[in-house]
Amino acid sequence: MSGLFENFPYTNFHEVNLGWVIKTVKQLAAQYGDVGAMFDEINAAIEGNTAAIASLNTRFQRLENGEYIENYIPALAEWIDNNLIELVSRIAKFVVFGLTDDGYFYADIPESWEQVQFSTGFDPEIATEYLHLIINY
Repeated sequence: MSGLFENFPYTNFHEVNLGWVIKTVKQLAAQYGDVGAMFDEINAAIEGNTAAIASLNTRFQRLENGEYIENYIPALAEWIDNNLIELVSRIAKFVVFGLTDDGYFYADIPESWEQVQFSTGFDPEIATEYLHLIINY
């Protein structure tokens, strides 16, 4: 008779043996360790990340409002000083210098250089400028 009940679902009572349940729980506990401690660590990491994100958002808002601009102007000025030749070379490829039929010096300047002013020093008292090409920008 006992064989008859083992063929129906939920009638094999060996699967609900309490010893098997305890053994399985112990195996899971050994495999995954202290799950509560893992959750505590995860929650602490989430709280730390939340605080860091809030701090970064505050800093970004201040940066957008111009509060840190004095920190970036010297670095930007240094970068411009180091890269000015390349920047200017991208704007204009060449300037043609020459003499007119009247004997005057001229410079054929591209339109993109309208902020650059060329002149020549005419005062012999100023030796550093006399008959030199002076470029102001």
